[in-house]
Amino acid sequence: MLSRIAGLFARVAERWTPDPLVIAIFLTGVAFVAALLFTDFTGGQAVDAWGSSYWELLRFTAQMILILALGHVLAHTRAVYALLVGVAGLVRSARMAYVGLTSIAVLASLVSWGLGLIVPAILARIIAGNCRERGIKVHFPLLVASAYCGNVVGMQGLSSSIALVLNTPGHFLEDELGLIGLDQTIFSWWSLSIVAAILVLLPQVLARVAPDREHIVEMPAEAGGPMGPEERIKPGPGASPSEKLENARWITLLLALFGAVYVVRFFVNGGELQLDSLNMIFVVLGLAFADSPKHYIKLLGNAAKVAGPFLIQYPLYSGLMGLIADSGLGELIVNGFVAVSNSATLPLWTFFSAAFLNLFIPSAGGQWAVQGPIVVEAASQLGADISRVAMAVAVGEVWTNTIQPLFAVPVLSFRRRRAGKDNTASGRDVYGRWLSATAEFVIARPKAVGISFLLITVLAGLGIARLEIDTNTVNSLDHDQPLRLAFEYVDDRMGGSMSIDLVIDSGRADGIKRIDLLQKVERLQQFLDDHPIVTQTSSVVDQLKQMHRAVHGNDPGAFRLPDSDSQVAEYLLLYESG
Repeated sequence: MLSRIAGLFARVAERWTPDPLVIAIFLTGVAFVAALLFTDFTGGQAVDAWGSSYWELLRFTAQMILILALGHVLAHTRAVYALLVGVAGLVRSARMAYVGLTSIAVLASLVSWGLGLIVPAILARIIAGNCRERGIKVHFPLLVASAYCGNVVGMQGLSSSIALVLNTPGHFLEDELGLIGLDQTIFSWWSLSIVAAILVLLPQVLARVAPDREHIVEMPAEAGGPMGPEERIKPGPGASPSEKLENARWITLLLALFGAVYVVRFFVNGGELQLDSLNMIFVVLGLAFADSPKHYIKLLGNAAKVAGPFLIQYPLYSGLMGLIADSGLGELIVNGFVAVSNSATLPLWTFFSAAFLNLFIPSAGGQWAVQGPIVVEAASQLGADISRVAMAVAVGEVWTNTIQPLFAVPVLSFRRRRAGKDNTASGRDVYGRWLSATAEFVIARPKAVGISFLLITVLAGLGIARLEIDTNTVNSLDHDQPLRLAFEYVDDRMGGSMSIDLVIDSGRADGIKRIDLLQKVERLQQFLDDHPIVTQTSSVVDQLKQMHRAVHGNDPGAFRLPDSDSQVAEYLLLYESG
């Protein structure tokens, strides 16, 4: 029963989940239509915003291609490949493969999200091949999913871009926030608790969704090209000087030493582990472990074959980010979640808004540029913990990366067959296996899930009974908040801190001079004055009454509208003349 339901999820995902390029094009279309429907952007403006941003992620595209290619090179050098094979050799069962790889992926992601993206993907292929040779049946799509899902903690690790930005002097929100230390973000007790829970639970959940033995799809023997490192190239006795130089290891070692000196100096001088520094480390290690310049180039050529999808997909997402940001759609989405928040729930709603926005802006830095100023302002007004709100953006952004194909591309690239052959284990099956986790968990623990559902329903019912509809966000602040005290002072002693402007169109020229219209305005104003939430009203009727009283010697009984249209016209002319 369990395997049949899991298989159903896998088949649905395989049938309905298209290629990542199709998803990127579809999301672009959705964003374009949404911009036309929900913002003031015209079709031309939307196209311009998309096109002008199309190439803005070129640096990031190059970084991602390099981290993929250089990681591939490093993994296929003899020394590193032997190390990875040694790790894979520790696997004694399929369950150990899933649990171990997921744990390694989580730990690697805590060091660097880039490291956690590439190393587990390479290791997944090696473990799959090693298990196949030893007769251990391992479901390859689930193994790849295990390698990928560990990256959900990437933005709570040492390479968390948002946390690092907030701790960097001169960041673009420093005037509003100052500097927020890492002890308040990635090293806070609540962030570390989340990471610990994921490290314990995620490997176990993924191991439980493995299909029955008869439904296991193993990695084909030819998947991803040759499993071992390239053969050692040795120049013959009659080799030319150029051939000897091309195959001389001391040349790559010399460049590796040069790069290693830079890497050491970079970190000694306070440099952080980020994409550029990680790529440089990969360059240095790849050169150090390569047999020769020619061997390194050959490895790099093999690695370049997996980078093709990036060349079109990242520019597409760059244009999508520009469209979302410039049109105001991103601000509209975030404001919608902020509008239903208070100081306690703002981090939660920020998490959900970040998760949703990440589908259209799959970059932590780009998303923070759009969402950061809005949630920071909301946190300041509501008195919420700004460090938690900022980390809610980071965590929400990385969690929907599990269904965002942009970052899945490098992982899935490591499991392809040679050019010209299709995948036996489709990338769609990876998504299907991941989706089936929920169904299998529910079926395996029906009582626990049922009790949890009833408990949540009861708590929700109690919460609904306490809900109050209040459009005044100031009321959500604590009573001793300086901002709330200032608003209350203005409301009590002045004209009020919040105003609503009503514009009345008479439908005719000079309608404001008609006494019958002014009498209707007067009745409307009296109605509003009687409303409990209205503290004061003001209109042209008040000005005309004051002028009428002044003309009659400040007689209190003359504080009323004039008697005729002609008198109204005269008063307005007098008013306009100063």
